[in-house]
Amino acid sequence: MFAGEYHRQMDEEREMYIPLGLRKGISQKVVIAKGPEGCIYICALRNWRKAIKEFESSPQIRKVQIGENGKIRISKGFKEYAELEREVVFVGCGDHIEIWNPKKWLEEKKEIGEIRTQEDILSGIKIA
Repeated sequence: MFAGEYHRQMDEEREMYIPLGLRKGISQKVVIAKGPEGCIYICALRNWRKAIKEFESSPQIRKVQIGENGKIRISKGFKEYAELEREVVFVGCGDHIEIWNPKKWLEEKKEIGEIRTQEDILSGIKIA
């Protein structure tokens, strides 16, 4: 099971290190897919059909090899789809990992109610 949020850097070759906390549960051969929320899904090759069932027939799936050093390379098309820049966020989501643009991840967290803005907090305060 994958869990946690990790900020990493992507280099000019579109390579980045998968965080050690997430790497432990994944093999060197993985499947990546374009997630419906604008992120990239990473799943172990052995259980990708279960993890991302809705992408089974999609041409948006690629098999990728993770390097011995834990680096993964993302294609230009996947990078553009997820709007990835130098900083990326890896998120452990149970049976898969997601890679996000940090700004989009912040928006997603707000949408799912994980964080509240200062304005949200202040709007709930009643002044007598």
